[in-house]
Amino acid sequence: MQKVSDAYLLNLLREVVSIRAGGKCEFPGCNKVICDPHHIFSRDNKSVRYDKENIANLCDYHHRWAEAHRDDFVTVMIGWRGEKWWDDLVIRKNIIIKFNGNFRQDWKEKLLGEKAALTESNKTIEVIKRYQAA
Repeated sequence: MQKVSDAYLLNLLREVVSIRAGGKCEFPGCNKVICDPHHIFSRDNKSVRYDKENIANLCDYHHRWAEAHRDDFVTVMIGWRGEKWWDDLVIRKNIIIKFNGNFRQDWKEKLLGEKAALTESNKTIEVIKRYQAA
């Protein structure tokens, strides 16, 4: 089995988050389309490093704001995604994991599955929109 690099997983995570966000900034009320993933909990935390729920797709302005105002950003995210999202993310963040040979391979498989599911979901939404517009 070929080793899975950190860079590959971060790029795959970027794709997954961008698909989920429709290519737009996920900050409520913003629709800018040039975005980067922002880790809510540090990338150093291996438990949630590649977890799409630990990421917000943000434009440059909101990315810088989120880094400068972490507590306010978390409050905004909780208001947007909900208390359950936050509670579940905190639990996953605190899980101690083994960084073994399967760690990155497991994340690769999970992210590829999420990418496929999101892509299929977006195709279905587009078909529905075209049908409704007709």
